[in-house]
Amino acid sequence: MKEGDTRAPLLLGVVLPLLLLTFTVVLLRVYTRAVLLKQFGADDIWAVLSMVFITSCSFGILLGIKYGFGRHQRFLTEEDSRNCFKVFYVSIILYLVSLGAIKTTLLCQYYRAFATNKMRTVLLVAMVLVSAWSISQIFLNIFICTPIAAFWDPAIQGKCVPKHPMWYITAAGNIATDIIIIAIPLPVVMKLKLARRQRFVLLAVFCVGFL
Repeated sequence: MKEGDTRAPLLLGVVLPLLLLTFTVVLLRVYTRAVLLKQFGADDIWAVLSMVFITSCSFGILLGIKYGFGRHQRFLTEEDSRNCFKVFYVSIILYLVSLGAIKTTLLCQYYRAFATNKMRTVLLVAMVLVSAWSISQIFLNIFICTPIAAFWDPAIQGKCVPKHPMWYITAAGNIATDIIIIAIPLPVVMKLKLARRQRFVLLAVFCVGFL
């Protein structure tokens, strides 16, 4: 990458449409559940919270473009580099909070949809597991450096956990909890008295909804 080259347009092209899509879907959900059905529940509250956190994370990324997101680090001034890493640090935390909120939304929605005691017990266990994992990762990333400012200021002689191995572990754990969440309703769907084609269509709908 040459000096002056930037991938900021690519970031904008990804973040802004997805943010607009998130707003549209959540607002339609809130209108349907709160106004039309008058059944606003815990899953809807978590959906709104998810939107708030995702929006905050997205604005963090947009702010980061001002300081250098999309440009090579060697072409940034020291001040821009520090500001860039500050925004990056906050964005990581907001991203992890967003993931936890989204997963809680899905589990609460399952809890409302599946009324059997066995399924609700499984869902409660999954909620505890997802919550414990999400909270642990949030705190580990908050205190990834001691002092915290050492994350964005190389002049501070602090100690940091090796970042990339830790982020790989975080990603692996997030993928594992994703698989657990998407797998929970599958046995119930497969037991429905539907034609095979209808079952697979319903499974596809679940998968698309999860994505």
